[in-house]
Amino acid sequence: MSKKMIEMYFGSPLYEAYLSSALERSGIGNIILSRRTAGGMIAGVIFLCDHYCLGVKDCTPFLESEAGYRSLYRRIDESEHLIAVDPGTFKHYITGLVRWTRDLGIEPGSQYRFCAQILIGIEENATTTFHYGKDGMPFYINGPHETPRQIMEIVNKLMAYKARTGNEVHFSIIGPVVEQLPAEFLDQVPELKILPE
Repeated sequence: MSKKMIEMYFGSPLYEAYLSSALERSGIGNIILSRRTAGGMIAGVIFLCDHYCLGVKDCTPFLESEAGYRSLYRRIDESEHLIAVDPGTFKHYITGLVRWTRDLGIEPGSQYRFCAQILIGIEENATTTFHYGKDGMPFYINGPHETPRQIMEIVNKLMAYKARTGNEVHFSIIGPVVEQLPAEFLDQVPELKILPE
């Protein structure tokens, strides 16, 4: 299914919206917003979110039959426990997360601009207050596929945010990538914690 066809269905009536209980528990989770097309198909987006620091890391648009959508939902729900919310609360969560991470100097993943079109026409419901980060601060732990260069770029952005705002930040690096980070970089960031694998 082409992006153009999926985009066409983003204007269909809203169907379901889910946040993930894993967001506050582990910092990473998938959230889903869907719409039902006139033909009974389910069009939507899965947003992979880093609640602690990096925001919207990836977005996956989909167009599924009802059965295919239910199978997709179950796979995520089994590992994360999805929580049904109204679409306005969903929009409030994800747009707030993007605003917060942009203030850190971190942009959402490259697919976000396209996938965010599914939010058009939804009135934001701000009755729920979301607290991004962990313990009131950005908390960065590198992912298994992040390169030394990407890690250094993220840490430098967070250090710039700290210098600009005076707010605390937290960094932890895990895995063999630690050995690939330049010694001078590690010396410049005394706040950086090296965790065992």
